[in-house]
Amino acid sequence: MSFNVPLEMLEDICEISSNTAMLWRQKVFDTVNSYQDTIILKDTVWIDETYIIDALILQNDNSKKKRGLSKQKICIFVAIDCYKNIYASLCGHGKPSKSRIYKTLKDHIKVGSTVIHDGDNAHSYLIENLGLNSQVYIANAKDDIYIEKMALINNLCSWLKRYLYRFVGMDTKNL
Repeated sequence: MSFNVPLEMLEDICEISSNTAMLWRQKVFDTVNSYQDTIILKDTVWIDETYIIDALILQNDNSKKKRGLSKQKICIFVAIDCYKNIYASLCGHGKPSKSRIYKTLKDHIKVGSTVIHDGDNAHSYLIENLGLNSQVYIANAKDDIYIEKMALINNLCSWLKRYLYRFVGMDTKNL
């Protein structure tokens, strides 16, 4: 499981049934489920959002895939500090509001830390209420400074999306 092996391969390697493989995976996930609750990011913290399509909404709506940050996309708020502690959490559908971002991160960033972000207005409420310092690098793929300063969080978001794309159609409660 630590190498993200498909359940079918686990069944073959361990010579177990599919029901047993699912049960074992669920037990492992239940064991580590609350790990993120204890994470406190400090000193220098990068924050950003990434989005994945909610295949269940597309399937149930029988509608076409919309462009942009529609309600068809699940928002995952991602943060990482200079010590490479990572926090990622679902933050609803579509573009997150100030209150959703604050609720998601308020217990996971140490007061007085410096937050490096892309200047999204919704970040300001979190920064003000936690007494955080702010460094803004406006998202521009042609700006070398933006690429350099936001590389850590952008790489983390890319990795997370690549990882989750293996599980397209997964129930969001298991996400």
